[in-house]
Amino acid sequence: MYFEDAVDTQPLGCGRDMQIALTTNGLVILALGMTPAALMSLCVSVFGG
Repeated sequence: MYFEDAVDTQPLGCGRDMQIALTTNGLVILALGMTPAALMSLCVSVFGG
């Protein structure tokens, strides 16, 4: 609607190493989001509170 038509219509892609890094990052964020108490206790022990 507000954008011009694309000049290049090829889909974006990345290498296998980037896919592994993004998947690992997403899983870690998901795990830490499901157990925030463990993350908070780790931060308190590291930074001394």
